[in-house]
Amino acid sequence: MVNHVKNTFAKVEDEDVMEFIRRNKETVISELLKPFKIDQEFPKMLSNAMEPHEEKLKGTLKLFDDRFTIKLLMPGQPLNTNATEVVNDILIWNFGIDSLLDGDYTLQANSIIYNFLPFQKLILTIITLLLFIFLLIKTFFYD
Repeated sequence: MVNHVKNTFAKVEDEDVMEFIRRNKETVISELLKPFKIDQEFPKMLSNAMEPHEEKLKGTLKLFDDRFTIKLLMPGQPLNTNATEVVNDILIWNFGIDSLLDGDYTLQANSIIYNFLPFQKLILTIITLLLFIFLLIKTFFYD
């Protein structure tokens, strides 16, 4: 039954049709649920339960063809993300209202910052030790 209702309303794209449905909720719901065996009071109960959600639906319909772009500058190199595009250290998400209809749209991103200082210190220490050993060998064996 839920899929039947969802599929019916998913096809509605015109605000005039939505206004007709809003004015005649109980009748539309009764007609929509005719294929199912339901209590005759159910369409009225459902109509009353819909009233608090009507304002949210109006706002959502105005966003129907809108697209959203979110850009995020990440420190370091992006490691894993669900961004639709990655440009260097900028993550970009592009999505429409359809991504929000079934639930929340979660933006995910992880980055890594490489710290080369310990590696540089290690290399410098090794070079210094090798130079010191070389000088010791040269001083004791070649003098």
